[in-house]
Amino acid sequence: MPPRPSKVVTNTPMAARLTVWTRLGPQWALSLPRVGRVLLVTVFGIVTTLALMPIVDSVYLTYFMALGLPVLPALISTGFGMGMYIMGWRLIVGTVGERPIPQRATAVYFWIGILMCLTVLALIAYGIALSLQDG
Repeated sequence: MPPRPSKVVTNTPMAARLTVWTRLGPQWALSLPRVGRVLLVTVFGIVTTLALMPIVDSVYLTYFMALGLPVLPALISTGFGMGMYIMGWRLIVGTVGERPIPQRATAVYFWIGILMCLTVLALIAYGIALSLQDG
């Protein structure tokens, strides 16, 4: 049985917007030198840990508070940050001598990393606003 031809629609405005969003950020990230890609992936991993920490802490304190496991929320947040770092290493950094190719997963990873950075900046601004309000 012959393979089915795939239908690719490229003349629609939505397809054009998707092309811009899936190629703009990842192409920039993949064009960085290896050290820059490593630093970018490191930052994405750290900010993912920082962005998820308040959520994990809140859920843990509300539903699962156990006296014997005070470090569990930090381990969960760190696990997500390490997962983000490992995915970034695979998608953006690559192995020695290899330059990864742009793909849809790279775009999703990149924009999730940008979202996490913006979330951390919003949390910092919120903390500053609260400290100024109390002072």
